[in-house]
Amino acid sequence: MEVLAEVASEAEVPEEDGKKIAGSKQSRRAIGHKYTNSSTVLRKLLTTHYLLLTIQIMQTTKLEKIKSTLGDHLLSILRYQRYKTEIVVFVVTNVDYQVLDSLRKDFQGENFIIFKEDEIVNGKDVFPLEFLHIKNNHLLVEGHDYFTNLKISKKHLKIKLEFELRNKLIYLREQFLLAKKRRNLLKIIIPSLAIIFEGLNFLKDQENQGIEKDIQNIGKNYSVDLAVLSDLIEAEKNGYNLTGEKKNQLIQDLNDNLVILSQKVDKI
Repeated sequence: MEVLAEVASEAEVPEEDGKKIAGSKQSRRAIGHKYTNSSTVLRKLLTTHYLLLTIQIMQTTKLEKIKSTLGDHLLSILRYQRYKTEIVVFVVTNVDYQVLDSLRKDFQGENFIIFKEDEIVNGKDVFPLEFLHIKNNHLLVEGHDYFTNLKISKKHLKIKLEFELRNKLIYLREQFLLAKKRRNLLKIIIPSLAIIFEGLNFLKDQENQGIEKDIQNIGKNYSVDLAVLSDLIEAEKNGYNLTGEKKNQLIQDLNDNLVILSQKVDKI
């Protein structure tokens, strides 16, 4: 699960168009629940029910058909918040491609993940960062919650974080040369790093406090200057209205600081 590539390929979350929210009665009951992230930003969003009332993640008719077709093989449905994108997570007992083939049209154009039950139980050493992020940013719609009490190993997480940071450096160079517009590359940096920051906080026993505060805390805890990320957030607010030279400098500064950060993680 290469984080940066995945986030870059995700569709924008559609705005509410008057249609019913996924899950019908079940989803309305879920309004009383909370995402398991202690972030101030998420709590503020949940207070206004923004995530559940203004974002349509999957039409009720689609979701009901999926549930009916999967039947007893469906164990759980989660709503997973990854930066500004909400994703439907399904946990199943087994994968039958004949059954999935009948649901192709229902899944097309949607943001979703399908896990087998044993992939969660046995895959936390392989996907510690991804599972940590789901654990901290999900809402159980129905079924069993496989993530809230999932134990994440810091040993496995450290290895994954170093891999992701070094992989970002390679990806950054490739995309800098391949991207038709540097603006498009700049847009995906913060969403991809938000997941990594959650892992970096976990290694230092820190809670997530929202991306801007996290940047400050991680810079302090890992002794690295991450001012470039604050500059990227400001650039996003201004629509990336920057000169080509300034865009190049931002990417250069990001590269240099990711190098330092990966070295810091390596030494933990």
